Amino acid sequence: MRDGARLYLSGKTDEAKKKFQGALLLDSRSAAAHRGLGFAYQKLGDGAKAAQHLQRYLELAPGARDAADIRARLESLGK
Repeated sequence: MRDGARLYLSGKTDEAKKKFQGALLLDSRSAAAHRGLGFAYQKLGDGAKAAQHLQRYLELAPGARDAADIRARLESLGK
């Protein structure tokens, strides 16, 4: 998971996406992987997939500290 975040923050979004996808293959209920993948898809211009993963993140971690920010991000995606 940290590898995906590190890659995302360093601008290697496509590589980060692959790391987050790999994490979800190991644990489909990983809230952090859904969040990271949502961010990566948004940065790559795929709003539908971004929204799908961000919504799943909120389902898995409804009380997350960044839940309000994620909801605002979803609104900006039109979801």
